[in-house]
Amino acid sequence: MVKWVVELSQYGIEYRPRPAIKAQILAYFLVEMTVTQEERSTQTWMVYVDGSSTSTGSDAGIVVESLQGDKFQYAVKFLFPATNNAAEYEAFIMGIKLALSVGAKRLKVHSDSQLIVSQVNGNYEAKEDKRLEYLTQVNELLSRLDNYNIKQIPRGENESANRLAKLASFLANIDNRKITFLTYGKEKTNGSDVTIFCANSEEPSWKYEIINYLMRGNLPANQVEARKLRVRAARFTIIDGELYKRGFSSPYPKCLTPAKENYVLREIHEGICGNHLGGRALAGKALRQGYFWPTMKQDAIELAKHSPGKSLPFAQWGMDLVGPFPPATGQIKFLIVDVDYFTKWVEAEPLAKISERDVINFLWKNIVCRFGIPKTLVSDNGTQFSGAKIKDWCKGLSIKQFFTSVGNPQANGQTEVTNRTILQHLKTRLGNAKGKWEDELPSVLWAYRTTPRSSTGESPFNLA
Repeated sequence: MVKWVVELSQYGIEYRPRPAIKAQILAYFLVEMTVTQEERSTQTWMVYVDGSSTSTGSDAGIVVESLQGDKFQYAVKFLFPATNNAAEYEAFIMGIKLALSVGAKRLKVHSDSQLIVSQVNGNYEAKEDKRLEYLTQVNELLSRLDNYNIKQIPRGENESANRLAKLASFLANIDNRKITFLTYGKEKTNGSDVTIFCANSEEPSWKYEIINYLMRGNLPANQVEARKLRVRAARFTIIDGELYKRGFSSPYPKCLTPAKENYVLREIHEGICGNHLGGRALAGKALRQGYFWPTMKQDAIELAKHSPGKSLPFAQWGMDLVGPFPPATGQIKFLIVDVDYFTKWVEAEPLAKISERDVINFLWKNIVCRFGIPKTLVSDNGTQFSGAKIKDWCKGLSIKQFFTSVGNPQANGQTEVTNRTILQHLKTRLGNAKGKWEDELPSVLWAYRTTPRSSTGESPFNLA
């Protein structure tokens, strides 16, 4: 460095070390990038709007963009019937309001509707009362701006707003997935000045792509994906605007969105039905009830796996009465059966009569004293299971009761299967000596308890 100073001194060049400039650069950066409210209002914002009305409803797409490239995209679903022109006006009004909400004072509004643009610019006259009301509101909003320009553009140049207006069919082609979904509850012509936006809780799901292909013929740009969609959509049909899965020998099940799938499964599993089925049976039950979605089997298995009443041994029992049998010693002719849903362990006891007191005594002696207080009891709504005495007894022990209808005993399927097995074994052992069924019952129960169950792969004895 000293050598360079000596060599350059003959040319009158003076060397000075470079000072620190970090703080100054930061100050320059802040001055350059800071945008005041006045600067924000004086820049011109671009607004692109598009509205559409179809057989499935009305919607709108809005894009608000600043000169710096900041872009806000909105896909709006109208919760009221609207014509195509009304949807265009609604989109126009909402676009201006959204721009005003970010502080814009200068706008260039673009729409592909020649009628709306011409009426706003005063080239066409609005004769209908409803259009006059829309036009009045548009002019009132435009009066809040310092400068504006309303321009009609070809549909091809309004593609961004068009895609948002038809979000379901064009979802795969939208690069920015950070889109705000809105529902809009009231028309602008209802005389109210209050505008309310609320987020839509139901996001686009697997079925929207199929619906839009079946209704509008829209396909993905990718040829492979388009072919897959055509093959998949052939298995579905649309009835009254709803998607149904085709079937050959059964009614068409209705296709559900994720927002409703979990509710249906939980209602069948632990709601008013309260039968707490296993995963495979739960999916089959949902399908027979008239519902379908692609992952219903996996969802049902996952729900059954994490259900507290189903995942704990001796927490849920299914109870039923069998008989009358041929009278045995002491006029015994009934059999009460209780099956644990988790281990498949079975408890049974012969009875001469089937009163509430007998059921309570059986539960106390064979269930509570041996396995602890259960969480749930599933039975039919016979008086011996649903009377006031047993309800008070269960309430005192915090035991929940679920009842199945007499016409639908399959809801307590676990107990029904066990009853058939016990009856079959008794008939095999007894032959013609039917009055001795009580003596053979312990052997039948032991055989059942030590036989592996297909649902668990283990015998109840090993799991108990």
